[in-house]
Amino acid sequence: MNFLEFMLETYEDSKDRKDEDVRSSEIPVEDAFGLRGPGRPRNACIPYLEAAGKGKCCRIKRLQGHETLPTIVGKWICRSDNEVEVDLFRGSILMLLKPWRKLNELKIPMETFKEAYDRFISQANEKTHQVVTNIQYYHECSDGAKAHRKKMRSQTDHTKPDDTNTGNIDTDVDDREEIEDFYEAATSDSMDITEEDIKWAQVMKTQVRD
Repeated sequence: MNFLEFMLETYEDSKDRKDEDVRSSEIPVEDAFGLRGPGRPRNACIPYLEAAGKGKCCRIKRLQGHETLPTIVGKWICRSDNEVEVDLFRGSILMLLKPWRKLNELKIPMETFKEAYDRFISQANEKTHQVVTNIQYYHECSDGAKAHRKKMRSQTDHTKPDDTNTGNIDTDVDDREEIEDFYEAATSDSMDITEEDIKWAQVMKTQVRD
């Protein structure tokens, strides 16, 4: 497994929970799902390598059909179009999506990160390509949002409220960037709200900085 699959498809548990798990040393993972009969299928228990030093723990394979999403903690993976950080991007993708046990397995010693990345991507499946695309989509959205805020601020510079109480609204509020999205919708020629718009609003209701 690659690191992303390892975190999404398995979780750590104690070996003592024999009533719920099946030892992979006794029964193959692919056969563990059909052994129990009626009721909830058993999870496959996969032991750590001895060198890991986790003799009392194992990895539990999640059942097929589970819905688990990763949460990236800290700074997002860097851009692929930044020449200064491009090798960091390539190394991060290899670490995330290429199966490995030691970091020096990410590339051949005399190989550059570009060569290792290009070789990996050329052999990667469609799912892997989609993950890489989705990672860059974050930066594309960020670029679009920044360009939109810059445009809106240049427009509101000419419409800030004055002492005559004209009713104009100053939307240049750093801590509440979502006001600009509301302003755009309120001044748009088309006000058709779709179910997709409602779902997107629910997802994006958190402030941009959060």
